[in-house]
Amino acid sequence: MRKRAFVNLTWCVVAGSLFGISPAGAEQAFRVGLWGASGPNRVQAFQSALEEALGEDLAAAGFGSIEVESTGDFDRRYEQLGEARYALLEADPATYFLARRRGGEAAQRWQYDLLFQTLPSATSSTALRGVILCRDSSEMQSLGDLRGRVLGILSDRGLAYGGIQLSALGLQGLERHRNLHVLQSDTEANLCKALLCGFVDAIALPEGRALAFFQKEGLDLAQHGGLKALFRSEPLPGPVWCIHRQLARNNADLVARLRCFFPALWEEEFLVPSRDSYYVTLQAWVQARP
Repeated sequence: MRKRAFVNLTWCVVAGSLFGISPAGAEQAFRVGLWGASGPNRVQAFQSALEEALGEDLAAAGFGSIEVESTGDFDRRYEQLGEARYALLEADPATYFLARRRGGEAAQRWQYDLLFQTLPSATSSTALRGVILCRDSSEMQSLGDLRGRVLGILSDRGLAYGGIQLSALGLQGLERHRNLHVLQSDTEANLCKALLCGFVDAIALPEGRALAFFQKEGLDLAQHGGLKALFRSEPLPGPVWCIHRQLARNNADLVARLRCFFPALWEEEFLVPSRDSYYVTLQAWVQARP
């Protein structure tokens, strides 16, 4: 399939060209948005694998090229879910369900449905968990001790980066802007530095990220007083994949092929078919949020 540079068009034209109502003779681009710190190797590997596995099917559906982009910005992905310019999007599950709840206020605006979810592995040493860490010298011993304190997070739209932690605090009666101060940082490194410098009393991160920061900076954790966990979640689900509803309506055979062959493109991940209606792990969490 021939690659073309993406042309920035208005939403009406993009919606038409992406999903089967383009002007006569115009080629369409099948746009995919990867999530996380996806380097050029992952982007290129995914594009090549998708072309090899489903290139003919995409061409038969009227797509003349595949365009793969990537972002690790929670706010940007949240907005992209509302803009609905991608055929396929990978997203943090918290970002997806929070955006869906916002879109649900005007149902005609919400344009995505779940296609796959990544299941957690309780036995894997790399299972994703969210933690709240404080200095080992701190007098705090439990979540309740954060009342009136400052918690540093990366984003409440990231499940392990603040979302699940704020949910756990809410169950303890601690809420931001009421009896909990929340400071949002732009990077994991700055979040860890804020804890070391005393700008925040505790931080919310995926388990292992603070230790990785110390190792990367060549810092001796013991010399800085050590860290202790006030909270450690159960293994959390990984990213979800969602598909544009208009694509699903207009290209049922293509979507069936995606459901069949897509998991093989990510052999290192445990992708399973999913739907919004039975992805209950986080829906209950989102609905409980203020």
